[in-house]
Amino acid sequence: EDDTEDEDDTEDEDDTEDEEKGCPRCGEVIYSSATLFVADVEVEQKPEIERDWRIVQGFDLCYEGGAREECAADDSVCAKYQITMSISGKVPDEDGNDVDYRWEGVKLQIRECLGSSYTCDDILDEISTKEYSEEGTEFTYSDCKLEKCDVGEDCEKCKFPDAIMGGYKAQEGEFEGEKYAYYMCFPPFVMTPNKHSFKGYMEQTGKTAQEAYMDIAYTAGCHEDKPYLPECRQPHEAHHC
Repeated sequence: EDDTEDEDDTEDEDDTEDEEKGCPRCGEVIYSSATLFVADVEVEQKPEIERDWRIVQGFDLCYEGGAREECAADDSVCAKYQITMSISGKVPDEDGNDVDYRWEGVKLQIRECLGSSYTCDDILDEISTKEYSEEGTEFTYSDCKLEKCDVGEDCEKCKFPDAIMGGYKAQEGEFEGEKYAYYMCFPPFVMTPNKHSFKGYMEQTGKTAQEAYMDIAYTAGCHEDKPYLPECRQPHEAHHC
């Protein structure tokens, strides 16, 4: 029985090692920076983006954790690429008549194993032959951004530390292609938002300082591959509760 348990432990360790050696495999269609046109008129209030709209066939959603794959080729690397695309088709109007719609600036982001010699041109040539939605929908692909890293890595230049002065990382995730993390402070330290993120959020949303604090005080984000972290300060330094 002990030998069997040892074998099981060894198999578990091997599985963990295989997962670590592989590459993330996930995909997502990102609408956060996209513009919607219906009958060539820009829609000011975009519809709520449904989960099904984000799905890339054959891939798990990245913000739901995704999976890892073992790279088959010897020259494989882990890759993360993002392609700008236009999605067009027809939707019924209030009278039931079909009208043209068009999404501009949608991002298709995928992580997977690729050959080390792959380029954006190769990806665009290959992806243009694939169907990612229902019949009647057309896709046009343009800009491509490709990052490569060693097998076992995740191609993320922006990383959030497990600990900050007086606090710790409580949660980390990704949504619509953007990484984020939540931090908490140890008593008696008080959470203080990153000043650059805080000011930018207030300018972008028009919210008050109190509202902005409630929204993003505990949140860390990335900009141009650099992490922007909140701070845990002594109460007399923070000047707030």
